[in-house]
Amino acid sequence: MDLRTQAMYLRMLCLQWEYGSVQHKMLGAVLGLLPHEVEEALAGPLGEAFKSDVEGNLVNPRLDEIRLKALGRSEQNRQAALARWSDEPKAKKKKASRKRVDGQAELDGAVHLYAVRGPALPAPLIAAMNEYRRMRAENAYPVWRKATWLKNLSDKYSHEEWQAAYETATRSEWRSVHPKKAPKRGGNPFAEGAKFVDPNTQALPKYDQQ
Repeated sequence: MDLRTQAMYLRMLCLQWEYGSVQHKMLGAVLGLLPHEVEEALAGPLGEAFKSDVEGNLVNPRLDEIRLKALGRSEQNRQAALARWSDEPKAKKKKASRKRVDGQAELDGAVHLYAVRGPALPAPLIAAMNEYRRMRAENAYPVWRKATWLKNLSDKYSHEEWQAAYETATRSEWRSVHPKKAPKRGGNPFAEGAKFVDPNTQALPKYDQQ
C-alpha cells in the first residue's frame, strides 16, 4: 500500500472499531473521495482488507475478531464491577458473618458450670465478675468464653483473692486479671531470723544458739 492507501486503511479500521463496520455509502464522505475514487480504492489492496457483511457494510475480519474479544472482556469486567458494588453481595456477606457471642450468657454459663463442679461462687465475686464483663464490653475488648472465665477462677487463689483481682482489673480497665496471693498468717517459720526449736530436746541447735 502507498501512503495514501494506508491512511484510508487506518481511517476505516478506526471507524470499524468504533461502530462495528464501515458503511459503503459513507466512504466518500469519511475518506474525502469521489464515488469513482472509492471504487478504484476498493478494487486494490484496500478492498482485499475489508469484506462485505450480510448488511453490505465493510468489515476487516481480523479486527472484527479482536473487537469482539475485547468487548467480551469489557462486558465481563462490567458485570464483575456491578456485582462488586451491588447490594446483593453485601447482603450475602452480612448473612454469612459470624454469629455474635453473648458475653453475659458466657459468664452465666461459667458460673453455672463452676457450681456443678463444687460449691457455688459467692455473690460478691459474681458481682465483681459482672462489673468486669461490662467494662470489657464498653471498651470493645474480645468477649470471654466460658472456658476463659473458668480459667480465671482456678483453685490456686481463694474467692476473696479473685474478687479483689476482678475489682482491680475493672478499675484499671485491664484486659486480663492478675490476682495476688494473700500472705499467710504467722509467716514462714523458716524465714530469715526465725528460730528452730528441736521438738525432742526443746532446745535450740548449736549453730542457732547465741
